[in-house]
Amino acid sequence: MLGIITAVQSEADAVFCLMEVKKKESFHQVPFFEGRINGKEVVLALCGFGKVNAAKCTQLLILKYSFDESSQIINLGSAGALNPNLEIGDILISKRCIQFDMDITVLKDSHGNHFVKGQFQEGRDPYIYADPYLLQSCEKISQEIIKEEGSMGKIMLGTVSTGDHFINDPEWKYQTYLALEADCDEMEGAAVAVVCADANIPFVVIRSISDKPKNPHVVDYEKFKVLAAKRCAKFLDKLTLLL
Repeated sequence: MLGIITAVQSEADAVFCLMEVKKKESFHQVPFFEGRINGKEVVLALCGFGKVNAAKCTQLLILKYSFDESSQIINLGSAGALNPNLEIGDILISKRCIQFDMDITVLKDSHGNHFVKGQFQEGRDPYIYADPYLLQSCEKISQEIIKEEGSMGKIMLGTVSTGDHFINDPEWKYQTYLALEADCDEMEGAAVAVVCADANIPFVVIRSISDKPKNPHVVDYEKFKVLAAKRCAKFLDKLTLLL
């Protein structure tokens, strides 16, 4: 079984264009849609904005549909560029995820060492790493799409940073890119990643760039969110053929 988590309606709508929906139900106010994409059984969940909603949705998906290590979860949607080399419409595949707004660096662990930025548990890496098989599959799809599209857009593996802020400050973005080695910022991926990692569920986050501010007073997201959603859906369409 493949689980697909999107945050907003435009992202879900792009997936619905691929999906034969068989059943819809809500559980704890989270809508779930069962169906098939390219013959593969999938469940699409619409989680809403932010880490709390994303974590709740992921846990409900795992428990309600009896996900185990043979299942897979994909979180897809839009993101803002941190890496200066990323442009609107480019796709970033999560090699790893981190919470950019998790900061307990003033505290020390039981060994007297300060926590590092993004770390949320003693002895635990602040980065959460995606499933190797899913990454390998994504790399294969990337090569296919690049061959089809030529120079229309980049697809790369990198670091997804997550926090409960929509950031439109170019200086903040550049400093976060340097400090966390993060390529994009969004609001759900790392929360999905933590829940999946703790449950031993293979996961990957797929993001298309919807905003790259050159001016803190100009927001690109509303203009390009549908393009980003369609880019992710195209990638998902090909990926389901491999999984």
